[in-house]
Amino acid sequence: AVGCIGIGVLAGVNPKYGLLGALGLMFAAITLMDITLGFLLFVIASFLDLVNTGGSLTGTKVIGLVLFVSWLARTGTRQGSDLSAYIDENPGLTAALIAMLGWAALSFAWATSPATALGGAGRYGLVMMLIPIAYSAVREREHILWVLGAFVVGALISGLYGFITPTVTTGMDAGRLTGKIGEANGEATVLAAAIPL
Repeated sequence: AVGCIGIGVLAGVNPKYGLLGALGLMFAAITLMDITLGFLLFVIASFLDLVNTGGSLTGTKVIGLVLFVSWLARTGTRQGSDLSAYIDENPGLTAALIAMLGWAALSFAWATSPATALGGAGRYGLVMMLIPIAYSAVREREHILWVLGAFVVGALISGLYGFITPTVTTGMDAGRLTGKIGEANGEATVLAAAIPL
């Protein structure tokens, strides 16, 4: 009930925020029930970015945050936490991820634009959070096939969106398929990876 009231307030402030809140609440419930399904939905949603508020807050970031918080809640309530198992089984990778994130954050000290450097470190941090989540979600051989399938579905939906609602572009993107990604080279990269799969 509190979540619904919160979504109503968000929708009153800005309908896009209300939509993000509703999607986040639904996604959290699914992810708490099944981390693998939540991860698959995140893979598909990462191609779509259905809701963009015009700032740095995007639907993909909200869904990623909900995935992370749901994963933390799930690991906190289970014995033999997925995070501790990940760290125990991958100490070298864990150390490398922490070192890379630390180096990226430290780079603000000599960067000509410290804010940009810290923003980049934040993006690295968000992506790095997905590694232990993927470790928890992809535990069987069939899960790998599901993730690859989700990748292909997301790329296909993005490409079809580009055909159905072509964007008017200028410069180097003029006349090229931009898809839901909104940038021709980014869309081409996604499709080039999805086609062989």
